[in-house]
Amino acid sequence: MMLSGRIGGVLQIVMTQEEAEEHHGIEQTAQIYLNQAAPVIESRQLMQSLKNTAMRDPMTGLYNRRFIEDYIESLTAGIVRQQSFMGVLMLDVDFFKKVNDEYGHDVGDEIIRGLADIIKKTVRTSDLAIRYGGEEFMLLLPNTEEKGTRELAERIRVEMESHAFQTPKGPLKKTLSVGVSMFPEDGKGFWECVKYADIALYKAKEGGRNQVVRFQREMWDEKGEY
Repeated sequence: MMLSGRIGGVLQIVMTQEEAEEHHGIEQTAQIYLNQAAPVIESRQLMQSLKNTAMRDPMTGLYNRRFIEDYIESLTAGIVRQQSFMGVLMLDVDFFKKVNDEYGHDVGDEIIRGLADIIKKTVRTSDLAIRYGGEEFMLLLPNTEEKGTRELAERIRVEMESHAFQTPKGPLKKTLSVGVSMFPEDGKGFWECVKYADIALYKAKEGGRNQVVRFQREMWDEKGEY
């Protein structure tokens, strides 16, 4: 079967001599079916490609916020059904605005792409990496308990800290702050856990940056302030 000028599929018909004589003309029938099916398959592949593109951040190739908004219900339902856990990480490049101000947006973009590459090399294929906005990233680690979540967050932090980005002004090193929460341990709702991870991220920044901070209930008082 030809799809968009390339081989998109192969149909093999295996029959005995007797069956071939009995089903004379089956090749022509199969070809008619394939010719009719090809445009439908091409259309579906195009729609899926467009959908995937719409859910990817063009700069990093990571998922974007739309992906989370569309798929999070089914993801969290599976975690609850399996009585498992999911690590929720919010990551933010420290003093990122200074990079754009002092080195320009091209260097800022390079740091964003570099962090995305570090994340891709560190996470498992089952983990979800999202560019949440600007210099902020979200990681979702399905079927991962707290120990594994914190260990992965620390590996990413260390990799970022040790990486030297090349700029016209010479090598530049940047650090990373990470906030961690656990779904559904910290909150029954996914977005509640995102909020808690964001609070932990704020505490990491407040406490000196370049660290991983696990959300604690006392970080969030009864007034909803932190």
